[in-house]
Amino acid sequence: MDNGIVKGSALFEYENELKRNIKNRRSIIYIQTDDYYTEEDRLLKIFEEDDIIENVDLMCNVNVWSPQLGKRGFWNHEDRAQPKLENCLENMLSQNIPSVLIIQGLYYYFGGLNISIGESAASIITLLAEFFNKNEQENNVLDRSIIIIESPKFDIPLELKNSLYTIEPPYPDETDITNELGLDEITDKYNPDCVQEQYQAEGKPYIFHNTFFYSDSGDIFEDNKKRLLSILKGMRIREIRTMLSYNEYIIENVNLDTFSKNKERMVKDSGLLKVEEVPKEYEKYVGDIDGLIQYIDQEKKIIDYGINYNQRLPMPKGLLLVGPPGCGKSETSKAIASKLDMSLYSLDMGRLLGGLMGSSEHNFENALAIAEAAQPCVLRIDEIEKAFAGSGANENDQTLTHIVGFFLTWMQDRTKMVYIVATANNLDQLRPEFLRKGRWDEIFYLSYPKADGMIKIVESCLKRYSLEFDDLDKVRSEIRGFYANYPEVKISGAEIYDIIQQLYKKIFKDDPSKGKDIKIPYRQFVNRLNLLANKDNNIDINKIIDIEILDLKKDFLLKKNTSRQNRKIRQAVENKFTKNAINKIINDELVSIEISCALSDNNKMTDSKKQKIKELLETKYNQQRMIEEEISNIDLNLCLQNDILDPEVEEEVRKILKLKYKSQDSEDYYKAKGYKSASNWSND
Repeated sequence: MDNGIVKGSALFEYENELKRNIKNRRSIIYIQTDDYYTEEDRLLKIFEEDDIIENVDLMCNVNVWSPQLGKRGFWNHEDRAQPKLENCLENMLSQNIPSVLIIQGLYYYFGGLNISIGESAASIITLLAEFFNKNEQENNVLDRSIIIIESPKFDIPLELKNSLYTIEPPYPDETDITNELGLDEITDKYNPDCVQEQYQAEGKPYIFHNTFFYSDSGDIFEDNKKRLLSILKGMRIREIRTMLSYNEYIIENVNLDTFSKNKERMVKDSGLLKVEEVPKEYEKYVGDIDGLIQYIDQEKKIIDYGINYNQRLPMPKGLLLVGPPGCGKSETSKAIASKLDMSLYSLDMGRLLGGLMGSSEHNFENALAIAEAAQPCVLRIDEIEKAFAGSGANENDQTLTHIVGFFLTWMQDRTKMVYIVATANNLDQLRPEFLRKGRWDEIFYLSYPKADGMIKIVESCLKRYSLEFDDLDKVRSEIRGFYANYPEVKISGAEIYDIIQQLYKKIFKDDPSKGKDIKIPYRQFVNRLNLLANKDNNIDINKIIDIEILDLKKDFLLKKNTSRQNRKIRQAVENKFTKNAINKIINDELVSIEISCALSDNNKMTDSKKQKIKELLETKYNQQRMIEEEISNIDLNLCLQNDILDPEVEEEVRKILKLKYKSQDSEDYYKAKGYKSASNWSND
């Protein structure tokens, strides 16, 4: 298969840099990759060039070491009988022959998979550092050896920080992919007036079927070419070849969806990213975001005509969407991707938080690298405040701190067209550095709709699912009347969608034969709407407030019931129940019993009976048990006292908290913060 690389492409620049460092005999080159096969092929090709690695016996003195196979010849794959990396490094140090050693999987030793394979990381660090120092002292560059490390990212030990030259293979750009497929040649061959059965570039295995170029609706070549390139961006060349080979390298209109599904699966398996399906003109199916779409339309002009834009000014970076759950933030991100005509990638922050150990930083950086390779694209981050909260259990976690730092730097400095759309339910929980000017182009809020917004949401729902009301004008009129009667009601777009879907399902179940002819009675919709008006909009807020009140009570209890106080209580109780005190209680009770006996003719007190009664009383008045019971009673009384705040104080606290949480999803709150309205943004 042709491995030619086009001058100026991402892979061309990378390969040139690698050649230059090999030719100049860099002592230790670290290629940050897990694709060993591709890099072996690349090195084979580089080593075969006449002037790249002079004075090295390629058959005898170029070797590969891996944890699985030990040392082997690079060219003939002959086993060199050295399973330990330390032995390989010691041999290089003891010999004065120019050689190349390729080490694969070094991250096993330095915070990678935490696999124990019987090697000492400390010894390897020492040997690598010794090799670097000895090799750099060789005056004749051609007499120097090279160690090439191929490994996923790992924490480079301090002893090697200045010894390793790190280089990372880029994802192929559009030029690389176009060259791989031979698309330029195909474009030149294609004639819309004379469509052939198939097209194939010289030396390329890929066969473009005529359905890739033409359909009943007309010429679709340019659209399909753009879509194919969009699908293949963010994939390595080897991955592209493997995926297309499953279809015998045939590329046609009908299998683009299959390629897209394979890409989705591959990206999902890579770690934190997911490819979201975005239908064309999806913005038409999301209601009450007219202002936001108008804003995106303006930003699109800058993106589409970026070549004419002032290159010193930053390109559009992205948006932060804030609002209560159910108001369409995730759907709005799809609408944005559709309007910008870009692929949509979703960053799974739940998986990020669930796997902060080990290689999480590498996975996170790799996810962003895939998004950059797939540019132009939209990158969605849902509920960003939960991942990057300003406080909580992860606040002091070093891994999360590194990820936050890397992400903020990437947001600020990136040059690739990765348009970020982040969503949040409550920005008060987000780290302040995420809200600093320059992180986002704008912050938009999506609040509970009013009458006009509700009507737009209803219409978008009908359009999306091809549904009808028996009288849409009546629905519009009833919605306006509904909000006139209930001006403070809070109903989300998600609830409206659910009403319409449930009504359709109910009618369909009653008479499945109606099928597509079903028209939803407007009266049933209005009845459901009125039921929502009576719902307790404060239920969720009350749950939050209950939790906060419990926290206040817990803090109050902890402050009252200190360890010092516990020691004092125990000392007081022990002083109360000394042995002398217990004996006095027992003696007093014995006296009472003796008096009772004296007053009775039939129950005389004998010495033996008195001794037996005394033993029983000593069991009854056990000192240690009495102390523990008393302390338990005191603890219980403290809990009962501290579990309930003063009723008037608690009521006042509840009012303050309710005001706090109710204001967080109000338009006044968002406006006061300076956020823009998604429904009625103005270019003013």
